[in-house]
Order: sequence, then structure tokens, then C-alpha cells
Amino acid sequence: MRIGLLVEGVCPGFNKFIHTLVQKSENVIVGFSNGWGGLYRDESHFIDVRMTAGFENLGGSILPSLFLKDIPKGWKYKIMQNLLKYKIDLLLVVGNEYSLDLLNELFSAGVRVILIPSADFGLNIGSYKMGLNTILNKLSECMYYFKNFSKTSGRKTVLCLSQRFRDFVIQMKNVHNFFMNEVSDQIFISWDGHYDCTVKIDGILSASKPLKKDLSFAEDLAKVLLSRSSLRGGSMLVYDEDFEFLTLQSFRNTGVIKRGEVIT
Repeated sequence: MRIGLLVEGVCPGFNKFIHTLVQKSENVIVGFSNGWGGLYRDESHFIDVRMTAGFENLGGSILPSLFLKDIPKGWKYKIMQNLLKYKIDLLLVVGNEYSLDLLNELFSAGVRVILIPSADFGLNIGSYKMGLNTILNKLSECMYYFKNFSKTSGRKTVLCLSQRFRDFVIQMKNVHNFFMNEVSDQIFISWDGHYDCTVKIDGILSASKPLKKDLSFAEDLAKVLLSRSSLRGGSMLVYDEDFEFLTLQSFRNTGVIKRGEVIT
């Protein structure tokens, strides 16, 4: 079987996931750089253990991600062409909710697809997501460090990050007692309402070295996926005390996963 793979979200531990996927599998893994744009433009790489060895415990990703913005007209035809070109039997996407519409359309066109929620998956699925603990930990570290930096240096610092991390920021608000200002697609965090120094931390969060818990989770995720890779397409692999494959269609009308709709 040939598995197509792309990442469209923030997920520390992704390198461990890829490494386990190629190490434990006899399938051909075709990775597409830069998310959906890479699949559209045919930025493909055949991935093997030699490529992943030595990187499996590091942050970032050997398969670059690029946040989904605008999809060109005729995207489905071009993507279908590239999937056929590489004889992809299953398209595996590690991503956020912005991938759902594209995956549903491909599934409707007959492509087998599985979505694994990245840490910045914003919809309520009540599931532990890849890299979740690492992102929370690193965001807390950044807030603690730059709050102290503002006090000791005399520089009024504001942290800037994208709206994709909004849920994480809300969780931290009571703990770190900061001002939060949302402008367009960005969030600004400060401690006295004024600032003269801006620090963008999206890259810090995305490239964070994964905690052991998230490395272990990524490895287990890959093993479960391979053990059930013969499932019909149109599913999402989530974890809540156990791994489940849920239907993507449950998002079409409600935007919320229906946990009773489990694929077996």
C-alpha cells in the first residue's frame, strides 16, 4: 500500500510519528512538503528510515508544514492528479480543522483519507492531540520568561502569536494574569497594557522539543494507525483513554465530533 502524508498544523512529536510510521511499516510512504500547497504543487518525497533516523526525538518536522491560506481554483483536480501519479491508496493528514472541508471533498471523490488532529485543532473533540502537552508547557515558559524580562530589563514586552493558539492562551490567562488583545488574525499578550518590544513566538511553539509524553503518544499513534490502515476512508483518529476512528461526516453539519459514530 502507498500512504500519502502531509502536515498542516502544529504538532511537536511529528518526527517521532513519521519515524515510527516508516520503521514499523512495509508500506511506501510519500510525504508532501508544505501541507496542502505541497500536494497541489507536487512537492513530494519518498520517506524511509534513513531520512528519519536521528531526527525522531527533535522538534519541528523533517516534512515542512505551511498553514493553509488560499487554495487555488481547480485544486481538487490537480490534487487528484498527483494522488493518482503516486498511486496513493490512503491520504494521511496531520492537521487542524481547516483541513476538514478539503478532506471531505476528497473523500466524496473516492479518496481514502484519515485526519489526525494536530495540537492547534480548534474544534471540540474532547481528545488528546499530538504535541498538546509540549505546546502548553512551552507557552507557559515563554509567558513566565518574558514577563520577568519586562520587569527586569525595563523593556515593555508583548508576545505575538496567531489565532490558532487562542485556546491555549485562554487556558493560561488565569495562571499568568496578562492582558490579551486580539487584532485580525493575531493575539497580543502583555502585562501592563503598554509595550515597546514585540516578540513573535509562533516559531518557538512549533519547533519545541517534544516532551517524553508527546513522543510516546506520537509513537503509539503511528502504531495504531498502521494496525488499522485497511479501514475505509473518511475518518479521524482521536484519543480519549483509547484510540478511536471517528467519521469525518459528523462535522459537516454540526462542527462537533459525534463520539457514537465510530468506524469499525
